[in-house]
Amino acid sequence: MSTQLAPCPPWGLQYLKAVSEGVVAYLLDMSDLQRPAARCVCRELLAAAVLRPLMMYCTPYYANKALYTALRERQAQARRAGLGKAASRQPHHLAARQRTVVAP
Repeated sequence: MSTQLAPCPPWGLQYLKAVSEGVVAYLLDMSDLQRPAARCVCRELLAAAVLRPLMMYCTPYYANKALYTALRERQAQARRAGLGKAASRQPHHLAARQRTVVAP
């Protein structure tokens, strides 16, 4: 299994530039938006240095790895809380109902 990042296709970079144009328009002041050079530099930096590397991590390998890590952490928290292995397999709302004691 390869863990190398997938290259961004040329059309993908154009899309990231379009998205970053909207983000830059939201983040910059009006005086900075009226300067084409500032707007262009911010757009290119956001697209190439932030969004492109971020999108290259959006592969099934990294998504499954993140889910597996989150599930392992949830099970570890359940064990630390004293719920045991059986409660960590149940949905959270069911485990909470079992611990609730109703007085007659």
